[in-house]
Amino acid sequence: MRSKIVLTALCASLGPMLALAPAVQADSHPVGAAEAPTTSASASDSDPTPKVEGTTRITLNTASTDARKRTIRAYCNITADAPHWSKKGKSVIYKTRAQCYGNIPSVQLKVTSKLMRAGAPKALVAATAKETQTVRTGGGRATFYAPVPHGNKVKYAGRFWGQSTAQIVSPITGTKTQVVSRAADAKPR
Repeated sequence: MRSKIVLTALCASLGPMLALAPAVQADSHPVGAAEAPTTSASASDSDPTPKVEGTTRITLNTASTDARKRTIRAYCNITADAPHWSKKGKSVIYKTRAQCYGNIPSVQLKVTSKLMRAGAPKALVAATAKETQTVRTGGGRATFYAPVPHGNKVKYAGRFWGQSTAQIVSPITGTKTQVVSRAADAKPR
């Protein structure tokens, strides 16, 4: 009982925060359940592309400002697809995907993405995108594109990967997490 009181007091004193934890299967654990750690390969000094970090889970767990209401809980699993040539978009594109759950109807998720191209002596930014979407909880899904639809196109061949920073910005603002896609060769068709 004492540990529960201390934990509640600690949560109340810290205020609204987002905690980061590695994700597991979206449907396998409810909010607050134990999660399996993810692993990533070690980076080679000669490989300019970052290693894929896997799926990241952003967790929102904060007491309501009204003492009579329940604790606000939500989480989003964030993943990064490998870049590819899009016939419809007529560009090399990169997608960041989110799937959200929680005891509130929705969250606003802000994703800042970069489509990167391998280059010498360092990687080059081929396209950027910044977008905020309202994502319904209970399994709601959202896709974020780089470059944004109807934006500048990437119409040249190369080895590409994507990296994104995701943040829940409503109902409260919290910390950020980053996901990285695997690298892939893409060219116009």
